Amino acid sequence: MRIYRKSAGLRHARVTIAFTGAAGLGAVGTVALFTITGRIWIDTLTAFCTEALAEAAASATVACGVAADTDAFIAVTNAIDIDLNEWWNSATPAAGAVTITGTGTTGPSTLQKRKLVSTNIILTVAAQNITDGTIVFDVFYMPVTDNGLLT
Repeated sequence: MRIYRKSAGLRHARVTIAFTGAAGLGAVGTVALFTITGRIWIDTLTAFCTEALAEAAASATVACGVAADTDAFIAVTNAIDIDLNEWWNSATPAAGAVTITGTGTTGPSTLQKRKLVSTNIILTVAAQNITDGTIVFDVFYMPVTDNGLLT
């Protein structure tokens, strides 16, 4: 992958979340994505849907962030708007190819790039349970501290 040529120190972590509606897997509340020790610099976070999301009742929402900023990476999105073969990069997921550019808050996908992080990355499910569907999350990162690790 070209991404590894960008920096010799860039690391990769992946987690797949299969929603069931159970606690920690789509029930209203939080879903643990990645545990962080120390401090890390995230180059890019991606989310790709491999099975369309379903909800217990109308209006289930999901966001990706940290406890202190629940949509730090991806804005609050209606769960049923995240469909098979779409990149979840904003409140309006997109199929095919998406561009993650910039370092500020302009544009729909810049939140997924270039962040310093020192707390666990989570999903926040609100209003109703997400009862089915699968999203694969990939993070490309570098440690900032000697113990900086994302698992």
